[in-house]
Amino acid sequence: MGIGTEARSIDTRHRNRHWHHVVNKYGYTVVIIERGLTREQAIEREKYYIKLFGRNDLDLGTLVNMTDGGDGSVNVIFTEEARAKIRAARAKQIIKPHTEENKRRWSLLRRGDLRGSRVRYNLPILLDIVTGIYYESFTEAGRAYGVVGETIKRWMKTHPHHNKSNLILT
Repeated sequence: MGIGTEARSIDTRHRNRHWHHVVNKYGYTVVIIERGLTREQAIEREKYYIKLFGRNDLDLGTLVNMTDGGDGSVNVIFTEEARAKIRAARAKQIIKPHTEENKRRWSLLRRGDLRGSRVRYNLPILLDIVTGIYYESFTEAGRAYGVVGETIKRWMKTHPHHNKSNLILT
């Protein structure tokens, strides 16, 4: 449950670990309940719906929200101490330079020279045997089935002939 844009509602990045565990196990469905609210109205409605549907971590419901809502990070002004912590954490990150091979591949991909070339770029191609639709990645197939790509991958790995998706790896 949360405030955001439609793009945010389907974005699986920047989510807490608990959210990913639940989604990998059960998948998820996006339902946009209300539109056109002011920020203040959206905050109040978020709190209302979180209380209504209940938080999973408190054994009150099924939502994976870790707070009661209304505490998003829009227009947050960080203290100097918080900024120092962020700088220190980023300084510890190991940033590897891009290899020349990857730069070449990205260049070819941008120009369209690698489209459909899974052999040279090692892309999986999945076929839905019911609809006949091809997917170039687990992520793309996951979006079509309303789950995370990792879920599709797990379905295919655990039960390749009886997976829940009608997909086969070509």
